[in-house]
Amino acid sequence: MSNRYGCDSLIVTSTSYIPGNIITRNESTCRASRVGRDTLRLLSAGGCDSVVVINRSYQAISGNVEVSICTGSTYRFNGQNLGNTGTYSDTLRTSDGQCDSIVVLNLKLSQPTKQELEATFCKGTSYSFGGEVLTEAGRYERVFRAASGCDSTVVLLLEETEIVKLKLASDTIYFIADKGQVELNILDNDEVPAKEDLLLEIISPPLFGVVEEREGKLWYALKPSFTDFIGNDSLEYQVCATACPSYCDTAKVQIAVSTTVWILSCQHSNRFPPRESIT
Repeated sequence: MSNRYGCDSLIVTSTSYIPGNIITRNESTCRASRVGRDTLRLLSAGGCDSVVVINRSYQAISGNVEVSICTGSTYRFNGQNLGNTGTYSDTLRTSDGQCDSIVVLNLKLSQPTKQELEATFCKGTSYSFGGEVLTEAGRYERVFRAASGCDSTVVLLLEETEIVKLKLASDTIYFIADKGQVELNILDNDEVPAKEDLLLEIISPPLFGVVEEREGKLWYALKPSFTDFIGNDSLEYQVCATACPSYCDTAKVQIAVSTTVWILSCQHSNRFPPRESIT
């Protein structure tokens, strides 16, 4: 081409190829009809082609359900009554009818339980078991509903405890105040079983003194405000069998406080002679 002065002018144009963008996208869909590959060709702002490749894979909506049933019962699932442990699945449709929904059921069987209990009751009393009042020793079996909703069998082995013979006698204790304290051997003349666990309780404490237990022994001493007391004090105690708390007996203890040894006559049970101790 010529310029304005009539001279030739040469224009050289260099053109290079710019490849279009290729974009790949991986997607999942719950619609089986949309599974596959889509290729889209688009024109960019520079006039170049861009290729978009969309890969769609199928992925159903799924959920797991854990269910436990009792042995011998069934669970309704996918139109079937299931009674065995196992994993079961069912394919459903979503409300729009487009997507599959897979429900996986893990079914477990709860085995019935059985346990044995041992218990005792005191002769002349009763024992409550499964809503029934029992008055005789023996083997009893009851079926209860466990927390799992299944049956649980409980076997009770019930034994009867013989009556514990407790006979307490009154005591007279002679206490010389100058000694400071005296041991109360109040069970020495009582009829109590040697091998039985007993519960001793002071049910009426002394007025002028205090009773303390030290190393399995009972001790009597005057209260600080009555150190000059001379006269008679008393207490009442009760002994019960630990195995049968309703088996109890009571007795009184007379305490003669003096500064010298002297004899005090007192009332006592006719069942046992009074025991006299001088300390």
